[in-house]
Amino acid sequence: MSIIRYSVYLSIMCSVLACNGEKVDKVQAGVSYQTLADSLHIVLASDRKAYEDIIFDRLGRVERVLLPHTNWKEEKTVPFPSQFFAEASQLTEEMGAKFSYVLISKYPLNKQNKPITEEEKRALDFVYSNPKKNYYGEEIIGKQTYFTAAYAETAYARPCVTCHNNHDKASKYDYSTGHVIGAIFLRIPMES
Repeated sequence: MSIIRYSVYLSIMCSVLACNGEKVDKVQAGVSYQTLADSLHIVLASDRKAYEDIIFDRLGRVERVLLPHTNWKEEKTVPFPSQFFAEASQLTEEMGAKFSYVLISKYPLNKQNKPITEEEKRALDFVYSNPKKNYYGEEIIGKQTYFTAAYAETAYARPCVTCHNNHDKASKYDYSTGHVIGAIFLRIPMES
């Protein structure tokens, strides 16, 4: 099982376990949308950190066995952490998960990571202003209401800062360790 598929598997298992082994079609009594979102975030953040520490940092930066590359598929190397996260998100959706997640940023290196909806913009503004607090809200897309949650992503290590400050597509160049560089944004469909 590939690392990306294993990450998706863990994320889905967390959502199943959080809902007492039933599908995440609805949140059962005793499990709030916030608890479910927070649980999913723990799995997503843990998977992201594990990838960064085990694959990206160790094999790329330290041992220099596989250097990360923006065009990692063509170059037959490893993706940057945000690319890994996006791949896992896409696989989660393809596998039929009832929730979705994305990385968003006010200053994305990849234009696809810009906030799109007004709720994403509100959530991003909140976590940039309150990096130690999580954002919770609701959003209607079409006829479906979603519980939304956003969690600050910070530049926790020097390589994060170096990459974000020196990238050729950077629009912000003054990050330092601990600065908010974006957010993990979750959407969970709510019952009508």
